[in-house]
Amino acid sequence: MEVYKYPVFFEVHSLDPAQKKKIEKYFQVRRKSGGGDCGPIDKVGDNVYKIAFIDRTVQERVLQKAHHVLEMPGGTLSLTLRDSLEPPPTTTSPVSSQETSPPGVLEHELPLDSYLLRYLMESPGAGKDLQQQLTSLGCSVHLYPEDGRAVVRGSGQAESCGDGVGVGPWKAQVERLFKQLQEQYKCHCEVDPRKLQTLLQSSTLGSEDVRVYCEAGEGFAVVVGEGPEVQAKLKELEAFQAQGLSSVQQEKISTTCQLGQSKLRLLGESDREGSR
Repeated sequence: MEVYKYPVFFEVHSLDPAQKKKIEKYFQVRRKSGGGDCGPIDKVGDNVYKIAFIDRTVQERVLQKAHHVLEMPGGTLSLTLRDSLEPPPTTTSPVSSQETSPPGVLEHELPLDSYLLRYLMESPGAGKDLQQQLTSLGCSVHLYPEDGRAVVRGSGQAESCGDGVGVGPWKAQVERLFKQLQEQYKCHCEVDPRKLQTLLQSSTLGSEDVRVYCEAGEGFAVVVGEGPEVQAKLKELEAFQAQGLSSVQQEKISTTCQLGQSKLRLLGESDREGSR
């Protein structure tokens, strides 16, 4: 009897065993994916995979998210789920959906790293800087870290901001701004087990300018901040780790010396008893 009867399907070019295991763990954790008890990932077609759940409510909860974004050692992996093997019928494209928006309202959606989005929401300086730049274009932004996307909205006045006129140039300006943002802020994925352990044990490596997002159960941590600040924190991490190793080595040396002194005392007492 099949236990996992409620599948969801997604498309991806290829998955190696390590990636499959990581995705399975992701869908087992409710706070991350909405998932729960699930079976292994199976390939069921050309670039189509499925993972099934034991409970229908879990399947429905997982499908409520439009996109599932996972951080892999090689970069971000975005999965769009569906409840059947066959792809859904073609629906209105994002461009067409903008035509049904209220008159004078512009909207543009951009995919972004989920950890960068969290950083922009949690870091006062970075969030304020982004909002100021968007205000100069007559825009506002809504960030969705769980879906790995940012939605920029602007009024009709935004069309005439900057050096362009019309929806096309407005989108180009928004995309240019976010490209600069991605160049300014870096997301470093740390998978070294020793460094990861140091990040978990130390609360001093994070700061207002640099955030550390530890995913201990997933075997990695992500350091986010401005490029130079992230590099400085990584050097600090290496120094912190080296200091920790040095302390362990010193402790071993001290222990060895104490044992040596104890043996010398015992030998001294033995010699005195023998000479009596």
